[in-house]
Amino acid sequence: MSLSTYDIMAYCISVLEYDIQKAREQTEKTGKEINEISYILDFEHFSLQQCTYFCVVEIGLDLLRILQDYYPEIWKNILVVNAPFYFYQAFNLMRPILRHNLLQNIRVTSKEDTPGLLLKYVDPEVLPAFLGGKRVDSKGDPMCSEFVKYGGMVPEEYYACNRTYLRKKDLNTETILIAARSFYNYPVIVQKADSYIRIDLSVKSGSILTSLLYRPFDQDLERPNIPRTDERLDPHNEEHNIRLVSPPVRLQAHLVPISYNKFAAWPGIYIFKFDNTHSWLKSRRIDFNIRVESHCS
Repeated sequence: MSLSTYDIMAYCISVLEYDIQKAREQTEKTGKEINEISYILDFEHFSLQQCTYFCVVEIGLDLLRILQDYYPEIWKNILVVNAPFYFYQAFNLMRPILRHNLLQNIRVTSKEDTPGLLLKYVDPEVLPAFLGGKRVDSKGDPMCSEFVKYGGMVPEEYYACNRTYLRKKDLNTETILIAARSFYNYPVIVQKADSYIRIDLSVKSGSILTSLLYRPFDQDLERPNIPRTDERLDPHNEEHNIRLVSPPVRLQAHLVPISYNKFAAWPGIYIFKFDNTHSWLKSRRIDFNIRVESHCS
């Protein structure tokens, strides 16, 4: 892996936010309100090994949950093209967790039927030639490489596990053990608004579901209401005085150590909730270092 699962999720959300902003700009430019977006997802090189890799499955499920919870109304069409035969089986397994308003906009087709499907939704003058349309770039390239950015195999020097700074020992590193079917609240006190919380962590024995909660200070600043490590905190319960800052994301920190920043807009108590309740048998050991900084590092 060259990116952590957190980076992958953040990238996908940034793409959505960028597209939503572009839709707003087109609404202002044309005077026609644009509230929905179409996506073409090309699965031509999606291998059977990738399809059945548990890490990929977990990322996919987490991403679907976030898309359905926070972006439920932006989907006009999701066109999955060049899908291999085993993708259909994986997709059928995911159908029960897909909400109707999203499922009804998804179309899946094989490599042979890709041009026919896309031309139902995209003008041939706009659709690139390699997908069955007529569009080429200024050099006559049917792959339209001037404006279509292609991925590829990641060189080994970019593998995250080869980043030496992630393996450095730190005297401030803490270790906790979370039993199966359990969770752990780790509070962080932030005294100043517009601060950043820096977290570096690695996990043993599997992924860990992580969310960030916030509790404002009470009037007595010298005795903040810090929650217990095993206290159940519900953002929907007003008595708990808790807000959800970041939704739960399953961090694959057992594959590669993770480093990221969280913006702390207000002073108060920020609680990292490490949730292992999804695991029936295995505990999780977490090595982490959390610190508050005045700027993003």
